[in-house]
Amino acid sequence: MAGKSFIKEGQAGIGTQTTAERTAGVSTATGTVTFDVDDAVAYVYTGNTDGWVVIGEQSSTISATGGQKFTVGSDTYHLFMNPDGGSQTFTVTSGNGNCECLLVGGGGASRADNGGAGGGGGVVHAPALPFEPGPYAVTVGYGGTYNPERNNDTPTWGGHSTLTHPVGTITAYGGQGAQNAGPGSSYPLLTPWTGPGGNTTFGSGAGGATTNPTSNVSTRRPISEGQPSAPTFSGSVTNYGSIGGSGNPGALWNAGGGGGAGGDGIPSNPNQPSPTRGDGGPGQPFTNFPGPGLYPQLPTEASSYLGTAWRDALGPTGLFGGGGGGSLENPSTFYDGGPGGGSPGSANGNNGTNGTGGGMGSPNSTDSTARQGGDGIVIIKYSAS
Repeated sequence: MAGKSFIKEGQAGIGTQTTAERTAGVSTATGTVTFDVDDAVAYVYTGNTDGWVVIGEQSSTISATGGQKFTVGSDTYHLFMNPDGGSQTFTVTSGNGNCECLLVGGGGASRADNGGAGGGGGVVHAPALPFEPGPYAVTVGYGGTYNPERNNDTPTWGGHSTLTHPVGTITAYGGQGAQNAGPGSSYPLLTPWTGPGGNTTFGSGAGGATTNPTSNVSTRRPISEGQPSAPTFSGSVTNYGSIGGSGNPGALWNAGGGGGAGGDGIPSNPNQPSPTRGDGGPGQPFTNFPGPGLYPQLPTEASSYLGTAWRDALGPTGLFGGGGGGSLENPSTFYDGGPGGGSPGSANGNNGTNGTGGGMGSPNSTDSTARQGGDGIVIIKYSAS
């Protein structure tokens, strides 16, 4: 536990927990109260579909339009997805209230011949963001596009997801796309690696790649600069992103796992235990957005685009931003993608799961079939009065 409860003259403390402790899945009694040190807000457990609710959160009288709108119990959700266009609008038509907002950037892609696995999209969570009537611009990041040319360092980064709000523009950066070097290549290690438009910020780092065990590029390990400082107001905004795992400097043609929103990617070197070697980092859990609870209520357009893969990737704990899995050419070995939409390494590479910002797994071929990291998503949730 992060901190214990106490009672003394003139004061009472409810105790503190991290988000991981609060959402660990252990049976929680209805009415349990705790202060989340990660979100910097107090929660009460309702025991129904609302789960943990911010104490003091306004009873919402909001009426709004935008995105794919649906309800689960007393909660209303607006999902913003890429098939509806990268730039969209959430419009509060009447009322004032707090909304829970989750932004996920697009997952990074890999590249040919055991390129490092794509990093998961960065994730931003605002448990109680205040809204009043008016339009709020939303941008949803696309997954990065796979590059089948091993000697071309064109970036394969995921796109950013944003929400424009009076407290400031909230941004979930796209996952870092992998680089690779051809046989005997002397490509310099880019410091920092740059994305579209010279961008040097990203959600989670891609895995490192080794193409020549005697070259300087064998130990390249992209370092995630992580999410930016969040806007501040009376509530909180929390950012999530991690670094990618390095390639194995002692072996030819191999790749580490991409970083996930909830943890680092695993290096592919033999010093790592074999059950997790080269795996993508895990996504970050958000229990108010469980896949099995949301999927059955999705509008047809949303369920057709996201599919059961989205439901299963989120799982009951609501995981987003898993990193892609690494690979090894000889012997042919493929490592698992991170829970939360990261795809495993494979012969030709697999897409990250759309709507999770999952990173693309590393391929060990130069197959030219189009692939990508998983598209991002923006979810805005509020409760009825």
